[in-house]
Amino acid sequence: MRAAVLTRYGSNASALEVRKVKKPTVSGDRVLVRVCACAISQLDLTVRHGGLEDVLHLRTREKEFIPGYEISGIVAKIGPNVQGWFQEGDEVVGFLPIDAGAGGCAEFIAEPYYFFVKKPSVVTHAEAAGCIVPALRAYGAMVYKMRLAAGQSILILDGASEAGHVQIQLALHWGARVLATVSSPEEHQYLKELSSDIVVIDTSTANLPAAVERETDGQGVDFILDNAQMEVPLASVLNQSSTDAGRSGGKEETPPPGTPAFVSNVDLLSPRGGVVAPAEGQDALGDGAGGEDRESHPFAPACEAEPKRSTRLPVREAVLMLAPHGAWVTGSDVFLSPSDCYILHRKSASVAFLCEQTWVLAGYQVGRYLHILQDCMDLLAQEKIKAKITGIYKLEKIQQA
Repeated sequence: MRAAVLTRYGSNASALEVRKVKKPTVSGDRVLVRVCACAISQLDLTVRHGGLEDVLHLRTREKEFIPGYEISGIVAKIGPNVQGWFQEGDEVVGFLPIDAGAGGCAEFIAEPYYFFVKKPSVVTHAEAAGCIVPALRAYGAMVYKMRLAAGQSILILDGASEAGHVQIQLALHWGARVLATVSSPEEHQYLKELSSDIVVIDTSTANLPAAVERETDGQGVDFILDNAQMEVPLASVLNQSSTDAGRSGGKEETPPPGTPAFVSNVDLLSPRGGVVAPAEGQDALGDGAGGEDRESHPFAPACEAEPKRSTRLPVREAVLMLAPHGAWVTGSDVFLSPSDCYILHRKSASVAFLCEQTWVLAGYQVGRYLHILQDCMDLLAQEKIKAKITGIYKLEKIQQA
């Protein structure tokens, strides 16, 4: 079968090769899935540039490492212990752990059945794969961290991103009052078209704390959902303005039936909702084609600097915008000063953290994970939420995603 293989860490296009590899086999509790779509997210870029080298230990692995964690496809074969769960021909969707043997950027994968749920037939494979991480992030934050209820207020940062797009829809569906930030008139219009119930705050022209104070009559918001995550220092070299529609004349490139599609869902390196595109003379994900790796070893980390946040909300602003008993949920690092802790204490407020991978890395959470994923697929089928897909690529063009 064909697969996109990561041969070494680095930003060069040649670090990711599409070539033939051995087709996986099934046994025990595993299912063989023919991949129809695989979302490319920040996690894939972090792995590609060595951000999780201490976890994955790629130096000691075989060199045929296949990335891709959010997949949708069709069951081709089941192991002997999967009877009653799935059968051949079932359409499924799943989120793979970072320590999976091989990822979804391939024609087939073989993983345990308990990573997958059935996909409704009315939901496309691209929609299903493109909604996995945004939905897990939204559920993890609003259900398990905030316990968001109807009538409560929530501030969603970077609301026009792929993650924010889904979070806003779910929060409105659950009856919350939603405030969302944008950074351009285009994003403002995009959210207003999504729903007239959203209070949109353009941070390029308005002071965020003052706007929140005005909209909440000085009470503050019950919850803040910060979509910032740890990222490699790559964003500074990326052209964040181009969209896939702009490169293709406004038309989506749809692969023929049976060809794996790879959904670009890079909302952190492209926080404005567009597909990351290379500047002239650059690779799609880094420096020029002639760039040199920092070390000769194929799996030498490509970045020496510490990861940084893509969107930095000042800690003091977040603390002050929270209402009593509020919560700030973030996917990145937070450094609290003693005075910040004092304010949180007096408000009985809290800070919590998000990591979507814990749903599949912690075995006792599998039941909740499957419930979340199935509920997400059902909401997609009912058109209660919609995924924001920035581009579709064939396997041979995955380096552009």
